[in-house]
Amino acid sequence: MSNLDKALAEISAIRAQMARASEFRGLGPMTFAATGLLAVAAAEAQTYWLPQPATHLPAWLALWTGAAVASAFMVGVENSTRRGSAV
Repeated sequence: MSNLDKALAEISAIRAQMARASEFRGLGPMTFAATGLLAVAAAEAQTYWLPQPATHLPAWLALWTGAAVASAFMVGVENSTRRGSAV
């Protein structure tokens, strides 16, 4: 029985370590705010420059794709800097 208890304890320790390593700590407040402000800015730009987006689909796609890429870049930068300091 002691080998079984030892194996179960090791499995439990491995699971706990994996859970700590894969825990999502969320976005920082600055990145969260910046991506929100970027979305608001894109919406404002759409209001002024593309009042009828259905008639200007390539421009609409470029606007929102650009906003998404910029947001993803900000999140990626934060993720890489947090990952290095979280250990």
